[in-house]
Amino acid sequence: MFSERIDSVKKLIGSALILLILLSLCACGGTDQPLNENLLVNPGFESEIGGSVTGWTLERYDAAAPADDCGVLAASDAPEGQNVLCIDSPNYNDSRYIQKVDVVPNAYYCFSARVKVLEAEPRDAQSGANLSLIQTYCVSEYLLPADRWQTVVLYGKTESGMKETTVALRLGYYSADCRGKVCFDDVSFTRVEKSAIPEDVPILSMAPFTFESAGEDDKNTPTVTGIEINVLVRAAAYFLLLLLAGFLLFRHTLSSKLFYILFAAALVIRLAASVLYTGFQVDINCFASWGARMASEGPFRFYTEDSFCDYPPLYMMVLGLISLLSGGASLSSGFGLMLLKLPAVLADLLGAVLIRRIVSRHARDLAAPLAVLYAFLPTAILNSA
Repeated sequence: MFSERIDSVKKLIGSALILLILLSLCACGGTDQPLNENLLVNPGFESEIGGSVTGWTLERYDAAAPADDCGVLAASDAPEGQNVLCIDSPNYNDSRYIQKVDVVPNAYYCFSARVKVLEAEPRDAQSGANLSLIQTYCVSEYLLPADRWQTVVLYGKTESGMKETTVALRLGYYSADCRGKVCFDDVSFTRVEKSAIPEDVPILSMAPFTFESAGEDDKNTPTVTGIEINVLVRAAAYFLLLLLAGFLLFRHTLSSKLFYILFAAALVIRLAASVLYTGFQVDINCFASWGARMASEGPFRFYTEDSFCDYPPLYMMVLGLISLLSGGASLSSGFGLMLLKLPAVLADLLGAVLIRRIVSRHARDLAAPLAVLYAFLPTAILNSA
């Protein structure tokens, strides 16, 4: 009787193990993705004609602008099939048709389309028709009017933990409004092997950035006005304490030992503030993205026509070194964020050292106190950290 129960338990355990193995295989298969297979819905726009486009959603920065002429049109010169997708924006705007696509982490993707620009007039900055991924810095070259269909290809790589991205067929870009008319056809978004990507073509990061915003229902998130008042009140109170400390410092000689202790305290305060206060998120994400690109592409392939950067190369190489030192950690939060701000923090404290050295030539007793005052100046701390 006992042996029969043992046999029953063995069978139950064996069945459970088989079930777990099958579930594991299914889970593994669910995270895989076929190569060279178009992952888009309705990539050729042959489903219908009109403003409602299956699989695609029209978005505009200025949602109140007219969009009556946007949608699928019949075109005699369509590269594939009979229809094309058209964005017709008479006003300056950032207009795009978007579609969410599932992706897998640490994989390479190719985003391509045939594009014909009939009209394109940027407002101020460089702009035009392009392919891009929403809320990333992954964007193709800007296309201007041409009496022909052009093939646009964009390569990108996903980061760890990424499960989806949003592709965009676009006229305009962030802070780069454009008006005009552009048509798209034969759109493709496929997963590819790295070996299939030409060596001279840049591989852009598909990592998304986030905009900091405060919702009306989120009581724990301060509004921009609240943040400004909070910072101003704290800075004012801190500056009054700073004046008191400065008065005490000037009344007594500041020893070298005390100077270095205060100098170290100023460094600790900056390092703590660099983690507690993120800063302007768009700029932080720019620096993080540029650092990752410099680390992967190097200085000779960093500046290209299809990537945006308005900073000179020396600082970009510093960011690239920081990206390498981070070991793949995110540079937009935690320890990575502190590393990202470290050059500004060190330069800030170097300014205090220079103040001490310059003032010591003329008023030796004032050199160290003035350097300490600068090291604890709230505006300097907020600027670097």
